[in-house]
Amino acid sequence: MKNRYITAYAVTRHFGGPEEGGWWYNWSSPIESIRIPKKYQGTSKRALSAIALREKALQLKLDYINEGNIYHVNGGVMLSTCVESVKNENQDTERPYYC
Repeated sequence: MKNRYITAYAVTRHFGGPEEGGWWYNWSSPIESIRIPKKYQGTSKRALSAIALREKALQLKLDYINEGNIYHVNGGVMLSTCVESVKNENQDTERPYYC
């Protein structure tokens, strides 16, 4: 059975360029990642419930990260969590380009 992780990301919004009147993109940076214990790696109801509780606990612990509104002109930071099979697999590494 593969390891799984719960990872928290700080999501910010950035200006992509002036094309088509201007476009924006979200950027996800990892803040913290916790490994899910082996006994909860399965897909049973008990395991999924335990994962959900740990994800909620991580969200509450890092709630101070949420600041402002990333979709507003003043900007901000949004906390996002997800369950991953590879640590930090949803981390953004390259800036997107307009085609």
